[in-house]
Amino acid sequence: MNKFQAHRIFSFETALGILAKRFPENITCSEVLKPVTGWVGKRVYKIREHIPSASMERYFADWTEHITGYDTVIMGQSVRSREVFEKIRELNPSARLIQTYNDTIDDDGRNNPRHYQGMGIEFYTFDKGDAEKYKSYGMQFKHYFWPNAATVDDAERFMKQQDEPVEKRQEAFFIGADRGRLKYLMSLSDRLKDMGVEAKFHIVGELHGHYYGHQREVITRQRLSYEEVIDEDRHSCAIIDVPQPGQMGLTLRPMEALFFGRKLITTNKDIKNYDFYCPENIFILDEQPDEDIRAFLNAPMKKIPFDIVSGYTAERWLNGFF
Repeated sequence: MNKFQAHRIFSFETALGILAKRFPENITCSEVLKPVTGWVGKRVYKIREHIPSASMERYFADWTEHITGYDTVIMGQSVRSREVFEKIRELNPSARLIQTYNDTIDDDGRNNPRHYQGMGIEFYTFDKGDAEKYKSYGMQFKHYFWPNAATVDDAERFMKQQDEPVEKRQEAFFIGADRGRLKYLMSLSDRLKDMGVEAKFHIVGELHGHYYGHQREVITRQRLSYEEVIDEDRHSCAIIDVPQPGQMGLTLRPMEALFFGRKLITTNKDIKNYDFYCPENIFILDEQPDEDIRAFLNAPMKKIPFDIVSGYTAERWLNGFF
């Protein structure tokens, strides 16, 4: 029996929805706010959202009607104001409040932990840099989970699929938005070509970005569904991971590589400190010489133990709180 099965958990971390479907008696998921319809309604919402003194309670989803029956409340990246926590405390004073971050924290952002001090909230981040930066606010490090793997049974299923033959479309695959990385990604594409590596880069341009010359040839406006992303992963020998500048936390790419049994080419130097790291499977760019990439791709992979892989499921992640 899972530790969390001794609790009733209300989660605004909607990625836990995949686990809530398996354990509906223990976990309920909800968005913080209800949908806003109509041009006028959306405009009023946006205006109110940016007025610090304006209450947003009228936009709260129906969680206010039934959150009283839960002993633990998990808030995800969507937190925007103290008002939400204050309402939870009003309705359920004894609940354990947990705030999780699966993206880097903006110093000026509304979800910055300094805005939520004195409320008895536990803070956890996927990024070791942010854990250190906000340590004075009680921030702790806790790696995230892969949203497609709810339980350890899912981990076992994905690991069995690793041995199934799949036709490869390319040796390496990158998917991601520009977000200030375009220059580096274009350079990396050229470096891989020089090493004879057949790589596919799907770089999505910024909505209001302006691109010129060769940039227009490598930028796309077409966004892939996540199903399309993992299909490309499965048909690649390696997955390319280039986190945004300053980010230490794991993106989805390392976890996709872990569950699909693919090699990883990454710029994240901190990845050496994770339990699934091994040099046979992971190549660290700008730390290892480019000349070694070909030998890295040609060498056999090392099988990662089930107990390590399953540690990146939602089930094991949630158990870690209890």
